[in-house]
Amino acid sequence: MTGADGDRSDDDRPPTTLFESLPDPVLACERTSDPDGDGRVVRDVNPAFAAAFAVERDGVVGTPLDDVALTGVSDAGGDDARGREVSDPPTAGSLLGRARDGDAPVVPYRREAGDEARRFRVRSVSDESVPGRGYLVFDDVTALERRRAEVAAALADLERVASVASHDIRNPLEVANIRLEAARETGEDVHFEKVAGALDRVDTLVRDVLAVGGEGVDPTDAVALGAVAAAAWDTVETGDAVLVVDEELPTVRGDADRLRRLFENLFRNSVEHGSTSSRASADDTAERADGAVTVTVAPDADGFVVADDGPGVPANARERVFEAGYSTGSENSGLGLSIVRRIARGHGWRVTVADDGDGGARFRFTGVERLAGDDADESGVGDPSDGAGE
Repeated sequence: MTGADGDRSDDDRPPTTLFESLPDPVLACERTSDPDGDGRVVRDVNPAFAAAFAVERDGVVGTPLDDVALTGVSDAGGDDARGREVSDPPTAGSLLGRARDGDAPVVPYRREAGDEARRFRVRSVSDESVPGRGYLVFDDVTALERRRAEVAAALADLERVASVASHDIRNPLEVANIRLEAARETGEDVHFEKVAGALDRVDTLVRDVLAVGGEGVDPTDAVALGAVAAAAWDTVETGDAVLVVDEELPTVRGDADRLRRLFENLFRNSVEHGSTSSRASADDTAERADGAVTVTVAPDADGFVVADDGPGVPANARERVFEAGYSTGSENSGLGLSIVRRIARGHGWRVTVADDGDGGARFRFTGVERLAGDDADESGVGDPSDGAGE
């Protein structure tokens, strides 16, 4: 039992496994047994509640319910589940009563840490085994809406990918059929070369589509960005282009295979839009061949950048370049930079593109957490042949 001082036995705690594993904040409460007490007190809170409401679990047990459940409510306004305006700051006790009556009010709540706006739908669940006990369940409306937006964006991306694939694969297949018919009629080898080129194009498209809709990101490796960038460069047709890798690039927590694909797509983009000897250099003063593009991978304040000295990206296209299917050339699937953004988001990073000062493109990745010490020493890129470009 819970007394006025908040002491309780382990038997009074809610069932540990279910209660603690729930992803939404949950508070267990009961009416106080102290004759001098007033109202309900907190029996327990799960880890999700402690994190969302910035409280210490052991510090709130035995505390009056209204001192814990809705602390930090910064906006008394809002609508309940039936669309009715909530004009007064709610109390936990009133929410328990309203929830039992069928309401599910949305409580505006602002976390003190980071000043992040969070909304919750509060529900009441009674513990029928013990009179006076119950639970307040805070459904995280903000997280749900964020997830819905992410799913909607992902579905829109997949729809665009399907449209791109159906159109772009059809064209080279038509070319292959026409050239095969011509080869039957003339016997000229040049037609077979065209067929091979068309099938290579189909193969590239299939690989890009699989990359968009394939496995997710598993950012659990310690990845040395410089090493994975160099490995990616070796798997791309770079012609006379030059790679400059800054020795100060950090080690990060990430998915080595996916990051290699990220660099591969960025390098292809730079080479295809810049110029055509696959010469890599760690010296940022290396002279580049006449007309060849130089691609630089370097650290940045909050992450890293991949920049080139090519023609750059027009200001009005800097957001569109990340859309699935957007391309300025007939030989591109328009999926490469879309894949780059998906991989970055899978790591919790943000990618933007701007001018590099001298007119080239500068892809900037932010929100990148650097590893240090023993964690960084575990870094690696794996076998460059394992899944590269798939």
